[in-house]
Amino acid sequence: MPMVLIVEQDESYRQRIREALEAEGIAAAAASSAAEGQQIAAAKSPSLLMASASLPDVRSLLSRFSRSAGGPGAIVMIPTTLVGRVSASDYHADAILAKPFTLNEVTGAVQAFLGPGEEWRPQLSSQDIFGDVLAEVEATPKPAAPPPPPVASPAVAPPP
Repeated sequence: MPMVLIVEQDESYRQRIREALEAEGIAAAAASSAAEGQQIAAAKSPSLLMASASLPDVRSLLSRFSRSAGGPGAIVMIPTTLVGRVSASDYHADAILAKPFTLNEVTGAVQAFLGPGEEWRPQLSSQDIFGDVLAEVEATPKPAAPPPPPVASPAVAPPP
């Protein structure tokens, strides 16, 4: 299974990216600094690096992962205000992802690097998809059967 290393100082960004990738069946590790990212990279050998351009020393980390340097791939996350003024190569990266971004943009960028995903996408069964619904239905108490309707007494003819 591929693993993406996210290096981002903003905890909310790190968490959102990690959750989005894990929802797609992609393992993710996160670091808040380039130094921490280098330690995780040495221990886990990630398949892709996503790093914030605003971190000190991020260029050296990105250059280690850049495909042009023989690495697995590097995406630099930059503020939207820099789009068009800088290129991925300015950061020794392979691609740019402008912040703020949607989670679909994150997963799309990552999937573009990792490939179609047949080998790493989890195979889901109907139990995986509908298991929680089935469990809820089975746990719902069944309503009691309604009482039977009253038995009608035979009609009695009125006396003449």
